[in-house]
Amino acid sequence: MPALWELTSPQLAIVRMHGNHETWDRRGLKAASDQFNYDYSEKELGKIAMQISELSRGVQVVHAVMNNNYEDQGQRNAKTLSTLLNVASRGIELRPCVAVHAKQELKELARA
Repeated sequence: MPALWELTSPQLAIVRMHGNHETWDRRGLKAASDQFNYDYSEKELGKIAMQISELSRGVQVVHAVMNNNYEDQGQRNAKTLSTLLNVASRGIELRPCVAVHAKQELKELARA
């Protein structure tokens, strides 16, 4: 399924990355978590960073979530994406977000 880069709220956008069709279409996996075994290339993350930067122009907050959780892929990919976003954003404020804060912000938005 292709990525859909559309805003549904002017307050919050969530970009969730968990691999691509190569990992989701595999058959005979030993565990469901094997579907998240995907290491994004810097080229892929560069394209995603540009999309996130463009998306951020129409929304107050963007959360990018790395959900490829095999070994340290998510952490490494998040670090690379963060660096690429600093280059792509050109003046857009970037700040790390802890998952607990993200959940709280989602709860607050749900109440609004």
